[in-house]
Amino acid sequence: MENQHDYAELIERFLEGALSDDELVTFKKQLESDPEMAEVYRQRIALQELWVESTRRGMLKKQIGQVIAREKQSIRARRNIRLAAAAVVVLSVIGSLLIFNTRNTKPEEQYAAGQETPLPATEGKQNQMNEYGNIDIVKPAKSVDDFFPDEYTPMKSNDTIVFRWPSSMETRYLTIYNNKGELVKKVTIRKKIKEYMLLPGVLKPGIYYWKMMNDSTLIRITVQ
Repeated sequence: MENQHDYAELIERFLEGALSDDELVTFKKQLESDPEMAEVYRQRIALQELWVESTRRGMLKKQIGQVIAREKQSIRARRNIRLAAAAVVVLSVIGSLLIFNTRNTKPEEQYAAGQETPLPATEGKQNQMNEYGNIDIVKPAKSVDDFFPDEYTPMKSNDTIVFRWPSSMETRYLTIYNNKGELVKKVTIRKKIKEYMLLPGVLKPGIYYWKMMNDSTLIRITVQ
C-alpha cells in the first residue's frame, strides 16, 4: 500500500509536468520495469478518462437542455401568434355578422318603431306583400292577450306573421333564433306597441324560437 501511495504521488507529479528531466527519465524506466507501478498508472489514466467523459456528457446534457428550452419558447411563441391570428379571424367574422344583421333588420325595426296601432299598420303593408306573391297574414284573434304565434300555429315561409305578447308586458326587443341558437332577428319595439308584423320570406322553412328580451319565456314555432 505504501508503494502504491508513492506511485500515485509520482504519477500525479508526472501528469502535472512537475518532474525534472532526471526524474522524468527515471519515471519512464520504472514504469516499464515495475508491473505494480504500471497498473497504478493504468488505473489513474482510466480514472482521468472517465472523469473527462463524465464532464463532457454533463456539458452535452446542459447544452441539450438549453436547446430544448429555446425550442419550447419558440413553440409557445408560435402558438400565441396562431391564437392571436385565430382571435382576429373570429372577431372579424362576428363583426361581419353583426353588421349584416344590423343592415338586414333595420327596415323592420324602423317599421316596428313607426307603428301607432297594430291593425292599421298591418293593412298598410299589404301592397308591399304583393311582390312576394302572397298576402296571407298569420295573426291571433283580437281577444287573445297572450304570446302568439306558438308551436301549434301553422305557418309558411311566404306568410306574413304577426307576433303578439301580453299587454301587461313592458318590453323593448323581440328576438328570434334558429334551431342552432343563432340570432335570426332582433327588433326594437316602441312603448305601447303590443304586436309586430314580420314580412314574408324572412323566416325560411325550419324550427325557430322567439322571446321578448325581458322575458324568460322561449316559444317554439315551426315554419313550413
